[in-house]
Amino acid sequence: MKMTAGWKQMAAGVRRAGSLTCVFIMLAYFVVSGCAARAATATTGVENWISLSLRHDGRQRTYHLYIPPEYTDGGSSGTEGKPEDLPAPAWPLVLLLHADGSNGREYAEVSGMNTLARQAGFIALYADAAGEKAEWNALGIKDDLPDDLGFLKRLVDEVRRAYRIDEKRIYLIGHAAGGMMGYRLVVEYPRLFAAIATAGASMGVRHQSGSPGENYILTVPPPKHPVSVLAFHGEADKVIPYDGRPPIFGSGEGYLSAAESIQLWVAANRCREVPKRETSHDGLVIEETYSGGTGGTEVVLVTIKKGGHAWPESQEAAEAGAPVLKAGEMIWEFFAAHPLVAPPLNINEEIKRLPPWFTALLIVAGFIIFRTLLRKALHR
Repeated sequence: MKMTAGWKQMAAGVRRAGSLTCVFIMLAYFVVSGCAARAATATTGVENWISLSLRHDGRQRTYHLYIPPEYTDGGSSGTEGKPEDLPAPAWPLVLLLHADGSNGREYAEVSGMNTLARQAGFIALYADAAGEKAEWNALGIKDDLPDDLGFLKRLVDEVRRAYRIDEKRIYLIGHAAGGMMGYRLVVEYPRLFAAIATAGASMGVRHQSGSPGENYILTVPPPKHPVSVLAFHGEADKVIPYDGRPPIFGSGEGYLSAAESIQLWVAANRCREVPKRETSHDGLVIEETYSGGTGGTEVVLVTIKKGGHAWPESQEAAEAGAPVLKAGEMIWEFFAAHPLVAPPLNINEEIKRLPPWFTALLIVAGFIIFRTLLRKALHR
């Protein structure tokens, strides 16, 4: 019978002390060890799909986790002379944001990401938009919509604390308005996400007001730090048009085009201005890759001729006559090649992110220290 290091230490203690107390300690050790083993077994057998909720900004928000059965918090070496419990490898995390009017469960079914999560080995996190219309507050301008930015950041942080997550491999996938919400999240938290993939999304909205020709553009804040981007967009998309110019449901508003959106990221990542161009599916799919960005970042635009607003790997896309891509595999291959590029620390930006009360506390503390040093200098 092999003895663990902990058991050997207990046995040695009994031989040295020869006391009844040590015997009880040994029994307690067995009980605790047995409980720990049962707890570990329960962890590895966790249900694959978990629906949860948390309260944020005065609302109860819901989300879902798909945890592949292969995930574990620890392992056994089975080799004498080594620790029995070894730390398990950290897993990538992918946050997925559905289109307006949908939800995380539907997005999981349409995208097929749970199957890919098990094959590739990552944890999938699906967030639900709030309200009856299930709309994302992507641009942060709708007062009647909740604080989605804060909710999603908190959600990712909760999962990072609860599971063993690879901090250099946290990614984001978004469809339509979920992609726009994703763009904003990545821009606001560049040190959190390594890369983003979107389908049928835009970086902003072009409003028309006053007399004809008087336009102004409202966008997700322009990116300031390098993040790799993979964007799918169908030329026949009528919801978020590929060229951005047709009005949105006759409202006189239009989105920034796919090209305009991509160029914002090309500039932010300092990629080469001329892309590598490849075609497939009998010329119906055009892939333009802007490489050479900071830290090896890339920006890729996949144009799908005849492609509409549907997820590019869905049955709906096939029924519309568009070429059906293996979008999930393409996305994961892109993610796997692009871990986090840590942007340089900007003290001014970090100070701006501090809560007001903490900033005030720093000012007061600085004043007290300055006054103390001044008094000492005057009394010399």
